[in-house]
Amino acid sequence: MYFEKKGVDSMPIWREQIRTKRKQLNITQTTLARRIGITVRHVQRLENGTRSPSSSLQMQIDYVLAHWGEDPELTLNFDYVRIRFPTHDVETLIEKVLNLKMDFMLFNDWGLYGYSTSYVFSNIQVMASTPTEKIGTLLELKGQGCREFEGVLLANDETWFDFFRRCLELKAVFKRIDLAINDHAGLLSIPELITKCEKNECISVMASI
Repeated sequence: MYFEKKGVDSMPIWREQIRTKRKQLNITQTTLARRIGITVRHVQRLENGTRSPSSSLQMQIDYVLAHWGEDPELTLNFDYVRIRFPTHDVETLIEKVLNLKMDFMLFNDWGLYGYSTSYVFSNIQVMASTPTEKIGTLLELKGQGCREFEGVLLANDETWFDFFRRCLELKAVFKRIDLAINDHAGLLSIPELITKCEKNECISVMASI
């Protein structure tokens, strides 16, 4: 492996390594950016040293370049995300955690799951409670909402891991995360999975809200 050492001191070496490896694989910055899910400008900044990657993005780039010639057998997409935040500061949550503008949000005087109000930007929903209630604030992203939020992350040169890290720093509670699995190699047999479910060999856990 060509990526052995991490950290600030090794960053110039890492930049040169990824640039060299990318050229050896005859990969353009545009192609690499699309595979990872970041902007071309961000790849350029990483390589020229004007931007440093988050640890999760650094690991992702390392892995992608190390396994570039391998066709992925399975790919995963976030298909549903529900996260509860122990705060009533909706504006800070929207602007600092989601990186959206409060002025873009549509306010509703109703909410779901016991929340009294909601803020909506297309399919991205944030539900709020009153300061006297203990349920805080809830983010809900359904399928299309996940795709739209990925666009927000991409515009800010971020990944889901960067967002989830911010959530953990705020002591958020991950109420539900659904992953959509795309099987490109026929690894998952639907009849076999049905049989396993019928035999109670498939275990799932759903916590109540």
